[in-house]
Amino acid sequence: MQKEKEKAFRIETEKNKVLKETIRYFKKKRIDIKIFSLKKPKYRTIWNSEEDRKLKSLVETENLKDWNKVSSYFENKSSTQCSARYLRINPINKKGKWSKEEDDLLLKLIKSYGKNWGKITKEFKSRTGKQVRERFINVLDPDITKNKFDQKEDEVIVELYEKLGSNWSEISKHLQKRTPDMIKNRFNQFLKRKYKLGKKL
Repeated sequence: MQKEKEKAFRIETEKNKVLKETIRYFKKKRIDIKIFSLKKPKYRTIWNSEEDRKLKSLVETENLKDWNKVSSYFENKSSTQCSARYLRINPINKKGKWSKEEDDLLLKLIKSYGKNWGKITKEFKSRTGKQVRERFINVLDPDITKNKFDQKEDEVIVELYEKLGSNWSEISKHLQKRTPDMIKNRFNQFLKRKYKLGKKL
């Protein structure tokens, strides 16, 4: 029994010795234990010319449009950053005022494909899917009205704003032939001040 106690004591002493030596080693080397913790990668927002060339090559030459895969080729860029950057540097994406030719082409493509924005954008080439969709919905759709807002419409907008806040798409469901964009502009440009002052419309 005594021998077993002595053996157990020796084992415990040896363990403590190893533990002390390990602690001494870490202190001596000043190893920061934090290096073992998992950290989220830091994404850089600034792009250099080499990264731009690489991005264009991946998308255009290798026809890679999966942004998660594209971002995996970069150490510090997210999929969202890659997508946004490509839209910015892609020379075929046009910005600014729409021409009559573009409007005519868009209406023609809608006749062919309906509101299939993906197909239309592929055929259209010079505009993004978002630009194409918004141009039709806010400007070219024959079902929307360009007439001035009347008193009743203004009252409906303010009443629904009190219930729904700035959920313009939901508010537009209660106003025939008015788009969310038109309603938002009407509220911000004409009704907001009156609404804040509590004046009757």
